[in-house]
Amino acid sequence: MASSTPKVGLKYAFNSFPDAFQRIVVNNNRGGNLEIDFHRTIRVPDDGSSYQLPPDLGNFPIFSVDDYAEKLPVEVVRKGGVFVPIRQREALWIRFCTSGSARFAVKVFVGGINAVSGESKHLETEPMQQKAKSGKNQDYLVVPGQRWLDGIVRSNGTVMQFVAVPTGSGYSVEAQMTGVDKIAGLQFEIIPFLVLPHFDGYIYVKYLTGKILTVHVNSEMTIGALKNHIMNKEGIATDHQRFIFGGKVLRDHDTLGDIDGITLHLVLTLRGGRDDSKVSSWKRKQMAKENKRLAAEKEKEEYDEKYELTLAPGGSIHQAIRKYIFDKDRYDEKNAVMFNVQFLAPKTFQLVTGTPPPPTPVSADTYAEHGYPFFEMYNEPKAITGTFGELLKSAGDIDKEKNVNLEVHQREKSLHFRSVKLNEVDEISHFYTRVALEKKDTQK
Repeated sequence: MASSTPKVGLKYAFNSFPDAFQRIVVNNNRGGNLEIDFHRTIRVPDDGSSYQLPPDLGNFPIFSVDDYAEKLPVEVVRKGGVFVPIRQREALWIRFCTSGSARFAVKVFVGGINAVSGESKHLETEPMQQKAKSGKNQDYLVVPGQRWLDGIVRSNGTVMQFVAVPTGSGYSVEAQMTGVDKIAGLQFEIIPFLVLPHFDGYIYVKYLTGKILTVHVNSEMTIGALKNHIMNKEGIATDHQRFIFGGKVLRDHDTLGDIDGITLHLVLTLRGGRDDSKVSSWKRKQMAKENKRLAAEKEKEEYDEKYELTLAPGGSIHQAIRKYIFDKDRYDEKNAVMFNVQFLAPKTFQLVTGTPPPPTPVSADTYAEHGYPFFEMYNEPKAITGTFGELLKSAGDIDKEKNVNLEVHQREKSLHFRSVKLNEVDEISHFYTRVALEKKDTQK
């Protein structure tokens, strides 16, 4: 049975900003939602090293383009969707969560370029696209399962952080891949799962000791529910259970209907989260202190002010996009829905909404100075492989070529961050930095 086309809306009012919301909500018309929100964070040093996951510094407000159509630039209105205020060189990460009976495949595009596979929506860039794309590569995330995405997928278990830059600057993913910022922003393609026939029967849970437990289940039962059953029957805490099928770790929101087999293997593990309570209380005080100093520093950076910003690849972060075991025929591509997220520069945002943009976020050097951690994932599953190879450069690499912002990058080289090891992991792969393109231009 096929699903129907999901409905897209905005949810949860943002108290600090009139007419703003915290999340984009996609409803599968069967009582389940996919929720997407955008989080402020520290821009990790763009120095060639790879860093653990940076912290959550709060939500970006999300606004409907339709609500401000009379005040927005014509091009923004034409593209539609939603808009988000962001500052030049500010970083963000994307969070995904679900409720109810919801499962989706999610494709994330950065200016029309798939953030996982490198596939382009620009028809005229097909030759370059083929260099980056392999038909065997996964080009989507599955939610629930993937909890967040911090950047553009590389091939070595890292991502290049999402960093905001002006359109037309030559830094963006889109400009590097196609030569021009034509689409800009982010695009999300949401594909619902097909509803499969119900089954009711038994599976076998096999311990490492060789013990086998028979459990009565149905196709809608989740791994989380199975863990609760095991805890009630065997006394093993749910956060110590880890189920393996086909050599892959199963997530709490995976359903038994997704698994083509009757034997699961149970091993022990640890669990954790991404945030740190100390960081949450500290960040509010520090953001106020940092705002004036960083605002003055931003004015010295050599960028042209544009009304629209887009995303470039920044510093490297350890993150992995997990491989998924579901067959392609599990997705209802005919009922996919797509929407656009645009980024406005602070001055334009204030002119359009009449509200000042969010304050400048805390800098990486201040965060490191106070000894607060980045977050390392425990027992990360194997990552899928990104396919960009050497097609992309980081914003820091291009800065070096243009001989700008060198003082900022030099200061970041001396920073050291302690890490806190967590368990609940999302996985990602590899892009490339942005220094080589300008070298080619100068050699022509």
